[in-house]
Amino acid sequence: MPPYRFVTTCEDTDLNGPYGEAIHDMKRARHGIIDFDDIMRLIGPQELRQAGLDPETLADDWAVSWEQSTWRGIPCIYIVQSGIEHIFTPNGETPGTWVDDE
Repeated sequence: MPPYRFVTTCEDTDLNGPYGEAIHDMKRARHGIIDFDDIMRLIGPQELRQAGLDPETLADDWAVSWEQSTWRGIPCIYIVQSGIEHIFTPNGETPGTWVDDE
């Protein structure tokens, strides 16, 4: 099983709250572009489908990019397709909750 799991997208978060700031922080902290072979090895087709991404067309989609960063302090890979960030973390790990999460 690939080590990275889908956790959320920017569409699933309140961009005006702390999650929105976390998205901006993640984009500012990006530190590495990885290739499609790494995406398939680290995330895999099943997790890509779980995130609503098509692994069959992803590599050739001109509107897609993928990078490494941190999401709320946790290493992540995020894939941007048509302006939507899809966030994957090791084993789907998520940090503790914020007051807004309750």
